[in-house]
Amino acid sequence: MTTPLRLKLLGPLQILLNDEFVPAFTYQKSAALLSYLAVTGQTQSRAALATLLWGESTEASARAQLRTSLAELRQHLAPYLDIDHRTVTFNRGSAYWLDVDTFVAACQPGRADSPIDINALKAAIDLYRGDFLEGFYVRNAVDFEQWQREQQEWLHKLAEQALTAIVDDCLVHGTDAALTEGLDYVNRLLNLTPWYEQAHRQKMRLLALKGRRSEALAQYQRCVQILTEQFAAAPDTETTALWEQVKAGQIKTVGQRQKTLAPTPPHNLSAPVITFIGRKQELTELTDLLLNPEQRFITLVGEGGVGKTHLAQVTARQVLTHFPDGVWFVPLLNLQPAEATTPDMLPDLLASAIAGALRVTFAGHDSPKSQLFDHLRHKKALLILDNFEHLLAGADFLVDLLQSAPEISILVTSRARLKFRAEYALRLDGLPVPPTDDTPD
Repeated sequence: MTTPLRLKLLGPLQILLNDEFVPAFTYQKSAALLSYLAVTGQTQSRAALATLLWGESTEASARAQLRTSLAELRQHLAPYLDIDHRTVTFNRGSAYWLDVDTFVAACQPGRADSPIDINALKAAIDLYRGDFLEGFYVRNAVDFEQWQREQQEWLHKLAEQALTAIVDDCLVHGTDAALTEGLDYVNRLLNLTPWYEQAHRQKMRLLALKGRRSEALAQYQRCVQILTEQFAAAPDTETTALWEQVKAGQIKTVGQRQKTLAPTPPHNLSAPVITFIGRKQELTELTDLLLNPEQRFITLVGEGGVGKTHLAQVTARQVLTHFPDGVWFVPLLNLQPAEATTPDMLPDLLASAIAGALRVTFAGHDSPKSQLFDHLRHKKALLILDNFEHLLAGADFLVDLLQSAPEISILVTSRARLKFRAEYALRLDGLPVPPTDDTPD
């Protein structure tokens, strides 16, 4: 039986109703609104939706434009939306299919120790026609663009991890057919993330195992070229060691490789897009701190624009495998304390922000703080709370969290210390300006 409504958001947006494409909406923001409601699956206030898509308009204009878009959605898709005078909800009890839901369910089975279902991953990758809402753009909707970018990065990372696991499985089987299949998938992976060094190693090994030694050596040179151009960096020692093995003709079999594939810990870190220069000492010090179980509360202190966020994310990638339940970046810049009408509401506001980064949905009557603490109680994860300086009044919440969840570590970036005894503050100053011909020695 055909599902009446099918939403394809991985790649260019496609909306099909009874196997026919829904005509293009008059307003691009109507499509954006539908996408947001379907993916979040949560009841949204009209005020929040107006801000999301028309934040640069006056309140009256934003609400009027929201009403216009909702009327257009009702015209085509009334059974799939629950709309009242205050809220809007995508009806998840209706007969619909959303490619994002199917893709995420296959890539994240729910338990870190769940066995990898390679066939499910292959089916999921077939759904990945491109980045989330690829080529989709709405004008004057900064908040929606930020949400779209975050979804793109997260789903891109899931696709990257799924393809890596599929190629690993092909290497484990080691037959000529499996190796040929592996080359197809690793090429898709390198098209997705050309600078992904592990994928270059996979392709070198696949080619060497198929007897295509010169191509494997050429792949190493391609890897060197990309890393040099993108990051001014050299390959890892592991990559160079593999190149030496291929050059010496030492790659013979993968039959003894372990069949159980260790899943990469989940995270929502941004893909590296800029070269990281001048912070080697701070990177080493912060890495050592995060790997020290005695230092679970670290504050990276520095003025605005000094590079705290970038250093935090780069370091977090270095220690990702140390946190099996994930590394989660929580942006707090736009979280306003004024949203908490009383001081005791600030912990719940922080808990909701952290839950959003973890993609955890609250239910029931317990407070967000209580539900978050229950969720993290037995987790080993790293939380990066970015731009905390305007939320210092809620800092006690962090101490309570550390006490409630004994294997959680917290890295805070802030312009000011939090001044707790458990806190380790690492000061980050501006980079020195290189001397010029006009600078005296």
